Parts: sequence; structure tokens; C-alpha cells
Amino acid sequence: MRSSAAGSTFSEYYGVNGNIGRAIMIIASLATVLLGLNKLVQIIGYISPVLLLEQGYEVHITYRRSAGKAEELMAANPGRLFAHKLDQGKIEEIENADFLVENEWYGVIFNAALGSGTVKEYADQGDPLKAANDVALMTVNALGPLWIYKKMEPVLQAKTEKTKLIFISSVGGGIACFPKFTLSDGMSKCAVAYLAKQLAAENTHTLIDVFCISPGAIETPMFYSSTLKNMSPEERKAFDAAQAKKRLIQPSEIAFWLGDLLRKAADRMDLTGYNLHYNKFEGSDEFRSAIAAHWQKVIFGADSDVVLTKDNVATCAGCTVALETLATLLAEPGDVFLIPAPYYSSFVDDINERAGVIAVGVPCDETLDRNAFEAAYERVTAEGRRVRAVLFSSPNNPIGIVYKEDAVRHVIDFAMAHDLEIISDEIYAQTVFDPEAHYVSTLKLVPAGYRHRVHVTSSFAKDFVLSGFRTGMCFSFNPAIIQGFGSITYYSCVSSHTQSLLRALLQSPELEGVMDLSRQRLKTAYEIMTKGLADIGVPTMKAQAGIFIMADFSAYMDKQEFAEEHVLWQKIYNDLMINVSPGQLFGCDRPGWFRMCYAFEEDTVKEACRRLATLKK
Repeated sequence: MRSSAAGSTFSEYYGVNGNIGRAIMIIASLATVLLGLNKLVQIIGYISPVLLLEQGYEVHITYRRSAGKAEELMAANPGRLFAHKLDQGKIEEIENADFLVENEWYGVIFNAALGSGTVKEYADQGDPLKAANDVALMTVNALGPLWIYKKMEPVLQAKTEKTKLIFISSVGGGIACFPKFTLSDGMSKCAVAYLAKQLAAENTHTLIDVFCISPGAIETPMFYSSTLKNMSPEERKAFDAAQAKKRLIQPSEIAFWLGDLLRKAADRMDLTGYNLHYNKFEGSDEFRSAIAAHWQKVIFGADSDVVLTKDNVATCAGCTVALETLATLLAEPGDVFLIPAPYYSSFVDDINERAGVIAVGVPCDETLDRNAFEAAYERVTAEGRRVRAVLFSSPNNPIGIVYKEDAVRHVIDFAMAHDLEIISDEIYAQTVFDPEAHYVSTLKLVPAGYRHRVHVTSSFAKDFVLSGFRTGMCFSFNPAIIQGFGSITYYSCVSSHTQSLLRALLQSPELEGVMDLSRQRLKTAYEIMTKGLADIGVPTMKAQAGIFIMADFSAYMDKQEFAEEHVLWQKIYNDLMINVSPGQLFGCDRPGWFRMCYAFEEDTVKEACRRLATLKK
């Protein structure tokens, strides 16, 4: 709900850019809330100062006790985070809280600070009817926000810019009930929702926008102590199954909602401010600078000797175009690129369709054994053909393995020994979900003197799940390569509109959190898929990144032949209606392996596993 002029909608508040430098107040008076604020949305007060600080806001928080913790937080964020002692259940403290009216608040987040579990730490427990709990819940959760609003109202009404008021309620105070909750807990949450609704109506024609978030069950320590820990395993399973997505809400999701609400319509991207005319074919300076800044931050790091600038970036209409362009620039028709197998099947067409370069697979394990490359090199040269480059994907598609540094160095040493170019397709670099995996870009591992011979490709299709934007890129320290992209991609450049949208995405303060959530979901889906396959006796290769898994269905084949693999593929595809890809396409030297995508909603992955369980050997 929100205050607005007639006819306006909630969606108008979804934008791209945050409001840098604006002051935010988080009202959450209990010490148990404050203790979690130094962690990324660890404890509800649903939002962490860390998240808002990263977005450039000046953040003010309140606490009831734990002054030491408050001082620690301020010391860690000098001039950016401020803590104020306040018990929002005591009207006299609110009346004397001058800090509430001494700032030009951009946003105020009212947290319903007490729960059924934490109220016991706040109220006197000597009353057998627990009336003190009821009074505390209603006072802190419902009356406190009302009193604070009354204190701030004259200042808010006098502002010449909008202020966002966000109230945190709960579905437990409206459309749902949670087991073993204190009755007055739900009543207080209901009162918060009513307060937000009433204030939204009263401020329809003011510069005060009012929102209310009423989330369901959230996976927090507070909810665990009040409710979850008292459930039997059977009760917990039934409780999770009753939730909208068959799971608890993650605190990070609440943070994203709040981040959206803290923005206003004026902050939506205004395309009139962008160049929508012809740009450089390799990409505008602004877009390439944004790409360089993002990859520098998330891939190379601020302290790396690899310093990426716009001059090292070229863009084009997809990673396929990037590989095709590199093949054209680096080789002549009939030349060979060595590719460790299993490999992405489209590599073959990417480099051959127009450039005429031939892909030769090199059967390798995850160590990328140099001997295998040497043998392939000798065989190709003995046939009178010229090897020009090594092309590989890291993390690997289709296996999903993150190559260790020593393995990548084997490729680098081999290439340097034979004076070859290196093309490292790192399109899944930002999907690494295995905490034990250590991804390092090939550009970081190659000696500085050979860096101009390494060309990294990527795209917005996989890491960012934006395949429809058709935007790929190449990172290279060879100026001739970047210049070559500008010449060759005349017919396959990225539209100016797309560049503007993606530049805004890369500069969005919410991007990091979205990417973290994406990796969490990939990990969950991967674990569901591997368990489902293990339950029916299908081995899988361990994946650490990406969206695919390689599964061994050879036990379901009468003959260990690729023709039989095709028969099995037809059965899975036509009878079970599951789209898998035969391993032969990826250079597998043994039949029976299939590539499977697990990047779907949990229910879809589980349904695929259920259908596969009906497959007969």
C-alpha cells in the first residue's frame, strides 16, 4: 500500500538507481535486533545497515541496549552510520528523541521489533496471565511507530522532497496465523498494517509516501527461537510445505523489497539522458567503462596487477559473435583451435561457420594434462595443419567444474611453448556456487609479458540470465583485437538502448545481492538434481558453477554405443518430455553421458527427477 494521487500504481516506484547520500532511519529498539545489524540482514529488523551503506545511504539506527555494539558499528563506519538509544515502547523517550526531527530523512523503516519469543526479554514475566507480554507487544510494535510518526510528522510535512515511510508488519497479522504465536503478537502486527493504511490515505496529497510489507515466515534466529525450535520434524515439514514457495523467506529477499521501496519514481532510468544514436561498434565508452569497472571489482579485484579499462573491452551481439570474431582475427580458414573435451558443443560452429577454423577436441580430465595437448598438437601438425590457439571454458561447460589454478597453468605453459593464442570463455564466472571452488580468471594467471595473447570472452546471457539482450564481450590487452572488433562487428553490434539498460544494471547497488541470491538458488537446484539422480543410481560429475550437470545413464543402455545413446535420448525426450543433450555433442569419448540443465524453479527440478525415476533399465 502507498499514498499516491488517483490512478498511480505501486510499480512506478521500481527503478534502477539508488538515492546516494540520502539519510535513512531504521527504528528497531530492541538489543536483539541491533546485535544482528552488522551482518547482512541476519536478524529482522529485516534490513542491515551494511546493505544500505553499500548503496551509499547515510544510515541511522536505534537501539534499546547494547551501547557497546552500537559504538562498534559506528566506529566501523565513521560518518556514515549513527546509532541512537531509544526504547520505542516508552513515550517519554520518544518525546525527548530530538534526533528524529533534526535530519532531512529520505526514508524511515519502522520495524515491529518485538516477537513472541523476544517479548520475554522485554516484559515482566511475573504475571501468570502474561498481561505484561500483551502490553509490551502492543506498545512497542503498534503504539511505538504511531508515537514516532507523530513526533516526526511536522518535519516530514514541511519537507519539499518526498519521504518514504516503510512499516514492517506480517501476514501473521492479517491473512495467516503461525502456530504457538502469542495472540497479542498477531494483533500488534495487524495494528501496524492498519496504521500504514491509514497514514497512506491521510497523506495522499502530501510528499509522504507510505508502504507496508507483510511478509510470511522468514528464516531468522528470532523466528527459530519463537516457533521453529518447538516443532517436531514432522510439524516442520508440514509447516514448510504450507508456505507459498514450500520454503521460508530469506532475509535477503526482504532486503531487496525494501531497496525497491526506498527508491522513487524520479529515480527510474530516464532514457532521455542517454545516447540513443549510433555508438562505436565495439560499444560506447560509457558502457565499456561500466563493464570494466564491474569485472575489475568482482573478478580481478582492486589490488590485482590486471587493471581493466574500457580500452580492454569490446562488446558484440552475444558470446557466439565474440568467439567468431576472435577466430576471424587470430586465424586463417583451415587453421586449428585445440579444445579440451568435454567442451561446449557450439564452440565447433562458432569458430568454423564463418571463420573456417577447425575445432579439434583434446580428451582431458579436470587437470588439463599438458601431455594430452602435446599429443594433439603433434597429431595436427603432422597432418600439415597449423594450430593457432587453445580455446577452453572456465568454469567448464558442460561439466560445471571450476578448474584449479595448476590446471589452467598447464594450458598457459603449453600455449606459451608453442607461441599460441589463448581464448578463455569465462561466461559462467559469476555463477560459482561451491564454497570450495576457487575460480581465477586466466588473465590473472598468465605472465604479464604474455597477457596480450590471452582473450577472455563472456556475456550477459548466463551470469545475469539476460540471454534476450544478446550482449557478449571480449577482454583483451591487445589493442589490435579491440580495434578488430570495432571493424568486424559492424553488423553485430549491441544497440544503444541495450547498452544504456545494461550500464544501469552494472551500476545498480542491488546487483551484488541479486547475484548472491541467484547463486544460492543454483546451488539448491543442483543439490535437488544430484540427489534425485543418485536415488535412481545415476552417477554425476561434480559441478561447482554454471547451470548444467553431466549424468551417466549408460546403465540404461543395452549396448555401450553412441547409436544406443541416441535411442535413449529419444526415449527421455519423447516419453518423459525432458530436454537433455547427448554427451557425444560435447566430445565425450564414452556413450551414455547426458547434459542436463538444473536452472529452474525447485518444483520443476523435482518434477524432472520424478519422471526420470520412471525410466526403465
